[in-house]
Amino acid sequence: MVPLGTAAERPRHAAGRQRGAVVPGTRPDDSAALRHEVTESWARSLDSVDPGRDSAPVTDGGPVHQRWTSSPLYRPVSGLAGELHSIAEDAGFVTAVTDESGTILWTCGGPTMRRKAERVNFAPGGRWDEQAMGTNALSLALRTGRPSSVFSAEHLVSALHGWVCYCAPVHGPDGRVLGVLDLSTTWDRSHPLAMSTVRTLVSTIEARLATDQVRPGRLPQPPSQLRLTCLGAEQAVHAVPDRRQLSLRPRQLEILTLLTLEPGGFCPDRLRAALYGDRPVTASTFKAEISHLRRALGGGIAPAATP
Repeated sequence: MVPLGTAAERPRHAAGRQRGAVVPGTRPDDSAALRHEVTESWARSLDSVDPGRDSAPVTDGGPVHQRWTSSPLYRPVSGLAGELHSIAEDAGFVTAVTDESGTILWTCGGPTMRRKAERVNFAPGGRWDEQAMGTNALSLALRTGRPSSVFSAEHLVSALHGWVCYCAPVHGPDGRVLGVLDLSTTWDRSHPLAMSTVRTLVSTIEARLATDQVRPGRLPQPPSQLRLTCLGAEQAVHAVPDRRQLSLRPRQLEILTLLTLEPGGFCPDRLRAALYGDRPVTASTFKAEISHLRRALGGGIAPAATP
């Protein structure tokens, strides 16, 4: 825990003091000044959001998994999934990707942080637009089209005062905002490099979007499909478009088989347990196997969110 009076603690108390001037039911104190974009968002949000709500509402826009796999962000984010998961797990963050409406489509992170995030429905299907969840980094980034961070009591909803969020919008090649990438953690783990990390990751995603864009005069390539043989001559073959056989080790074929038998996907912990059982295999060995398989497939697999 960060001691009172430190750099991380001071803005937390400042936000709490200023909050009373805008949010009903809290004590006003005009001795602190917050960013206008935060106080303006508070004022807009109060028409639709109860600051006392305990979690984000669930989207009514259809199955989230289908929306994610059809999202233009699915392919570039999947290609970075290993890096995103490592950053989140190693630094104690939860990573989230939304669509243009602010609905979370994909998350990753360590088990402890995911459980904390799920309590406020910071999980696939959660709505984090301003009208649904008030002032937060995701809603501000979507509204302004610029990177945004929201710290502790800057959030309108009191249940989020233990959090800090760093977020940046992802733009398509045509300049349209496709969604946001967010790194969130508890306020006492705030870090000055978190926002630069988000910006770098978003730049990589946008570069991949530009690379994947179909050039004028070219027909789009059909999606790659694998044909997996598990008995006899074990092999994985690209059924579409070129019937090319992949050079995979037995362990990688085993991972593909498990994923095929579980259409909803595995979170990393479940997949590791299904793959190794009680054998004492290190996390780094498991990550290496996944990384090798991801490279062989051209980024075709990504961690599933915990249900």
